[in-house]
Amino acid sequence: MKPPTSCQVLLMFFHQHKMLKKSVRDSARFAVREVLSLWNMAHIPTTIERNAVEKLEQLFDRWIKLKKSSRQVSITQTANEAAFQADTDKLFDIAHADAVTLIKIPEDRLFLTDQRTDRKGICRQTRTQE
Repeated sequence: MKPPTSCQVLLMFFHQHKMLKKSVRDSARFAVREVLSLWNMAHIPTTIERNAVEKLEQLFDRWIKLKKSSRQVSITQTANEAAFQADTDKLFDIAHADAVTLIKIPEDRLFLTDQRTDRKGICRQTRTQE
């Protein structure tokens, strides 16, 4: 099992929000609950749901701002899009702030540390065709 990247969580969010016509908050809650269940299966302590929902909503807000200015061709816009892409390819980290010290099993601690390093999973679907 591999915890999802921010891109994968955003895709789950977009499915709920765009296809099933749920609100931003409900879509974020659904996606976060799915992710929390995965983290719980990995026996990794997580932040509270409210904080994880806020993190996902902030990621969505960042995507909205990039989308609004996506027609602009500038160095700044290109840099912002590249930074967003790099961030979405990383782990959607909702581990508790003290997770490393809270985890008792060394293999679980090693798993979390490994997941926080550079990931090889690449997702290039952060921009929609609208």
